[in-house]
Formats: sequence, structure tokens, C-alpha cells
Amino acid sequence: VLAYIDYGFSTIFTLEAILKIINYGLILHPGAFFRDAWNCVDMFVVACSITSIVLSANQKSGKPVMVKSQIIKVLRILRVLRPLKVINKVPKLKAVFICMIFSLKNVVMVLIITAQLLLIFSIMGVQLFNGLFWYCTDESKDMNECHGNYITFDKNNYNTPVENERTWQTYPFNFENTVEAFITLFASSTGDGWYIHMQRGIDSRGDGLGPIRNNKVWISIYFLMFVVIFSFFFINVFVGMIILTFQEQAAAESGLELDRNTKNSLIFAMSSKPMERFMPEDVKSWQYTAWALIESYPWEMLITSLIIMNILTMVIE
Repeated sequence: VLAYIDYGFSTIFTLEAILKIINYGLILHPGAFFRDAWNCVDMFVVACSITSIVLSANQKSGKPVMVKSQIIKVLRILRVLRPLKVINKVPKLKAVFICMIFSLKNVVMVLIITAQLLLIFSIMGVQLFNGLFWYCTDESKDMNECHGNYITFDKNNYNTPVENERTWQTYPFNFENTVEAFITLFASSTGDGWYIHMQRGIDSRGDGLGPIRNNKVWISIYFLMFVVIFSFFFINVFVGMIILTFQEQAAAESGLELDRNTKNSLIFAMSSKPMERFMPEDVKSWQYTAWALIESYPWEMLITSLIIMNILTMVIE
């Protein structure tokens, strides 16, 4: 049933594309069908649908097919682009989509800097943990002793021993080379499971030696620095750049002639009021001396330092 429904939708969208080509023309003159990027996307999806239907029909009929079934699956997957037609139909949704595309252009430099720092941390990780993320399936053995078999017991039935082979292996995420380290840190930058990699680094001992719990606690500084810099800083910068560009493009699409900074400056100039400050008239009076002290920069620094010291005291308590 679903196959016939797909045939129906493919037929309808094919007829729509044909009618548009008849109406707008093909490509030679301005305003033609293939001069619009959205129409090209529509035609690409229609072509993928028709091709997958034809190839599937040939397979079912037993005729020789020159392409593999994986290609048919890829063509069917590309049909998920069909909902993009909705974006072209709704003007506001189309404007939002265009703003998102423009916002991606402005984060290229942020991505380059992020990749460079990620590469630096990857090289540091290789220097710190190369050959240290290996372990024996029998945790009591090192690499030289990791051979033969050992006995474990089933948690559900302690009376049934299970014989296992000792194997010296590495974790799926490791620091054996720069590429592996880059992948490990990239996965950690999402904030998912980074503490697992940190614990493995803390437990590591040396080349050919199995892990020991909390062997090098100080090595956690490396992972904590990475999480603070990437998860808390660069990810927020990346998202902030997208949001900022999105807002600027949205303002431009809505027809505003002033950019955001100019608009904020005008609003500030129109809404600001002169600040009233008290100042003693007699410069020789004690009131003027007290006022000069309170308004001075050293006084502000002193008060700020006292506040910080008070916070540290409360933390210690």
C-alpha cells in the first residue's frame, strides 16, 4: 500500500514539475524553471523518485539491473528532501531558511579557529596518552601477562563459571594518533561521555600496563580545560554567531534600512537622560574630601577586592 501511495505522490509532483516547465519555460530566458534554485531542488527530488521506482520495477521483473540495490536505497533516502517544497511555498518560512543559510557563512572563521584549537588539544592528547588507553580483558593482568584464559562468574548465577580469553585491546575512543584523538575530543566536545574519557586518562599508568583506579588524578586538568574552552565557550560563540546573523538577516528581510548598531544608538540617544551627581561646592570641606575618596578609582578597587575576599571566605566555610 505504501508503495502505491509513493507512486501517487511521485506522479503528482512530476506533473507539477512538467506544468511549471510549460508555464515558465526551461532555462534559456530569465524567470525560467531551472533558473530558480528551489525548482532545481524540486526537479532533483522528482528525478530521484522516478529513478528509484524504475529501478525497483526492473528488479521485481527479473530484468538485469546494472546498479546495486544500495544505489536504489540512496535514491529513496534523497526523497526526504521533498518537505523542502513547503519552505518555498510559505514566504515567511522561506525567509527564515535563507537567514539560516546566511548565518552559516559568518561562522566559518569560528569553525576554523575551533578546528585549530581542537587539533592542538589532539596533539597534546597524543603526547599525554599515546599507548596508555590499552587494557587487558582480565583487569588484573598487564600486556606481558595478558594471554591464556581466565574465569569469571555470571552475575545471575554465581555457581556457573565462565571461561574467557585474555585479550590486550584499546578503547574505541583513544589517543593512539592525531586522527583518533581528534575524533575522541570532538565526541567529548558535545558534553556526552567526556567524563568517561577523563576517568580512563586518570586510570592510565604506562605503555604496556593496565589501568589502576585514580592513578593520576592531576591529568584531569587536561580534560577540564578542554571542556571549559569548547563546551562552555566555543559552542556558545558558535550558537551566538548564528543567532546574531539570523537577527541581522531577519531585519534586512523585513525592510529595515538601519543596521542593529545604528538602531540601538538612536534608541539610546533618544531615551537617555543626564545623570545627576552630587558634588560639594566647598573643595576644602570634609564633605568634598569624602566625596573625592568614594568616587576615586583606588576606592572602587578596594571595595571590589573586599567583595571577592568575602566570597572566598564564604566558599571556604
